[in-house]
Amino acid sequence: MYDDDTLLGTIERYGWALQYVQHDDERWSYGYTVGLHRHGLPEVVVAGLPPEQSWPVLNDVAGRSTSRPNPVQPGAVLTDVVAGFALRVAALADAGALTRACDVAGGAGLRAVQLLPEPLP
Repeated sequence: MYDDDTLLGTIERYGWALQYVQHDDERWSYGYTVGLHRHGLPEVVVAGLPPEQSWPVLNDVAGRSTSRPNPVQPGAVLTDVVAGFALRVAALADAGALTRACDVAGGAGLRAVQLLPEPLP
């Protein structure tokens, strides 16, 4: 977990940072971006993957989002991010669990989408 200065420095340098929430109980662990809201974009969440798989997915999608028209619109399907899987983009109704992103954004109006892995057709 980043301290606040490191988190803000990472966002300043790269445009976003990554956060991972590890659960040891029945809840799914998840990773998410922090700082994409500064680009007018939704934060991106992926659940159920370990950090070493979450990081490349989140960085890839965040990089695409900031360098071209936003590909993470709800309903979109990304087929070239993770080998063997497609990622369906779904709106995340409540971004409250993205605590670091909410803190950085000031909490109000934070938008987020979730990437849902599914097999390729």
